[in-house]
Amino acid sequence: MKIGEFANKYNVSQDTIRYYIKQKMLLPQKKNGQYNFCNICEEDMQNIVELKTCHFSIKEIKKILFYMRVSKLDINMKDAFLKELMEQRAKEVRDEIEELLLVEEKIEKQINKLNNSNQKIKTSKLGVPISFISNMCCPKCKKEYKIFSSSIVENNIIEGELVCECDKLIIEDGIIISKTCPKFDGKIIEFAEYVKETNVEYFNILYSMSFDLKDKIDFSKYSNKILLELGTGFGLFIRAVYEDLPKNSTYICVDYNYKYIKKLKNIFEKISISNNIIFLNCRFEELPLKENTVDCLFDYAGRTNYYFHKYEYKEKFNKCFFKMIDNVLKRECDYFGTHYLVKTKVNQEILSEDQMNMFNREYIKKELENLDFKILYSKKSEEMPMGGKYERVHFDKDDKVEMYNIFSVRK
Repeated sequence: MKIGEFANKYNVSQDTIRYYIKQKMLLPQKKNGQYNFCNICEEDMQNIVELKTCHFSIKEIKKILFYMRVSKLDINMKDAFLKELMEQRAKEVRDEIEELLLVEEKIEKQINKLNNSNQKIKTSKLGVPISFISNMCCPKCKKEYKIFSSSIVENNIIEGELVCECDKLIIEDGIIISKTCPKFDGKIIEFAEYVKETNVEYFNILYSMSFDLKDKIDFSKYSNKILLELGTGFGLFIRAVYEDLPKNSTYICVDYNYKYIKKLKNIFEKISISNNIIFLNCRFEELPLKENTVDCLFDYAGRTNYYFHKYEYKEKFNKCFFKMIDNVLKRECDYFGTHYLVKTKVNQEILSEDQMNMFNREYIKKELENLDFKILYSKKSEEMPMGGKYERVHFDKDDKVEMYNIFSVRK
């Protein structure tokens, strides 16, 4: 038989057969550049298949094949050797079964413990504090909102409307919603699914950079301050910092995807928090906040994702992201940002020079410095591998992608 026919007969790939040949587990004759498999090869292959079903390793199978070959004329020697090996393997299997049964018992205890824990969770209802509305105004007419509410729980608006002379915002289930921000009807990615499908090395870099940034934050200075995070998404950053937030601070989570905001809000309702966390579903260009409101801006890839979104949907984009939102920032303001830096060879017909600048370290620094921010700290990560199914920061597989942290202040 030739290699193709031989591989098909035993339902394995030709690469597997070549591997067995390389390991001297199969010894076919080679004539005119082609392998020919004889009856001896078939006998060896049958033994390999049977031994693999008994969970012998390749190293063990190689040893067994050697003994079977050298003891071919001594049946007693061969049988005694195989019997000893099989008895040893049977004992190992019994030991493995006992160990796995113990593991199963421990897993079942953990499952029961988690089930009992879930039953004890008491959810609290988060809404928009009435006192926070004084910090808001219409991004178009700049007028303050009037509150029309149908549901208030402990001074938090759960359902209602914020109305000005030219427009209105909806408060639905404690979330402020701009009507110009589309509701995403499609299925969202669950956080567990995202972690599962993301390259672990990529995710570890991403997560370590969030903790590097957190390490630079002096949380004590933000008592009675308003903190704004752009592009909250899964909430990777607030998950890392919320326990350190001063009790009387106000943290605003902004995202254009309503379903991610709602999912994150549901998570926070299951834990005991005393901070004011505002969930805002709107575009960055339409922040319904008064001028000089925000004391600290958190930008955990918000700017990067803004430009990626504009690129992906072929929308026009503002060439200076920070200038677009600067009016809501106080003159004395802190900025903590994490960005993706991308060096790509993608054709300029796909990605213009202006768009490529959005992912350039010097361009990011220049944007901040033009608004009088002084950079006190910066750090670049190691090069990031391809992220996986849900991370598309590589325009091309050969792109060089890094993360870049910045801490800057304006006084």
